[in-house]
Amino acid sequence: MDMIRHVRVSQRNSIKMPKESVTRISHQNPIGLTDLPPELHLLISQQLIYPDALSLKHTNRYFRSLVDTGLELKVDWLIERRSLHLECPNDRCCDLGSDLKFCRGSVR
Repeated sequence: MDMIRHVRVSQRNSIKMPKESVTRISHQNPIGLTDLPPELHLLISQQLIYPDALSLKHTNRYFRSLVDTGLELKVDWLIERRSLHLECPNDRCCDLGSDLKFCRGSVR
């Protein structure tokens, strides 16, 4: 344990960069979602629940073509809401065929 602690201390001491420059570097060019590689965009979009995926899908053309908001995602979202005893759209208001008509205003 002492050896590990010694190595960590010696590594910290060998880096001679002032704290202010580290702060400046990290704030100069903040990275955004669009700066990430397409593979990460796909992985992130696959983890979203239906309303969040739909919001991302409507941000621009790139995400519109990438994000899937198909039937399976809608059904999974409805099942999860029902299992948590949250408000769900009733059968009359919910059209699973399109994003535009799905749950139109029936869930807030």
